[in-house]
Amino acid sequence: MKEVNAAAAAMNHCLDQVPNLPDLNISYDGRVEWNPTKSMDATIHQFRTAVLSANVRIIKQILKDLHNLASGQIERFLALLINRTSAEPTKEALMTAICIGSRPLVEFILSLFMEYPGEERNGCRKSKSFPMHMTPLMLACICNNFSIVQCLLLRKHYMQLPHRPDCKF
Repeated sequence: MKEVNAAAAAMNHCLDQVPNLPDLNISYDGRVEWNPTKSMDATIHQFRTAVLSANVRIIKQILKDLHNLASGQIERFLALLINRTSAEPTKEALMTAICIGSRPLVEFILSLFMEYPGEERNGCRKSKSFPMHMTPLMLACICNNFSIVQCLLLRKHYMQLPHRPDCKF
């Protein structure tokens, strides 16, 4: 019984030493690396309009000016962005942007999912580059890019708890 009381006293002593963050008035607000402005909103709108109308010249210019992409990357993105037959190419473009690690590029591509509500949260079903179960949020976490994780969480992305392989649910 004395050992239990001693353990409880030690635990209480440890808890007394843990600072109460609200009392200290300190917090961690995250690392924000994306500060959208009205001109950036206009550029996102211009990008979206260019993609929907398949205006290759404007898309290339925006990708080159704002995102410092190499010409090979731009060509790969163009092929994915212009193909609007389904959400799959746009999802692959999103996953590629997450791998590159550019939050502005991720924001630009997320603007293209208006025609496919909810699809931005799913993985690519027919991609050679990304496994089917990999969601954008999972990939951003794996890439350890807090800024993109924050962006996706603000857009209501979530991660489902994994199940064991023999689970029937």
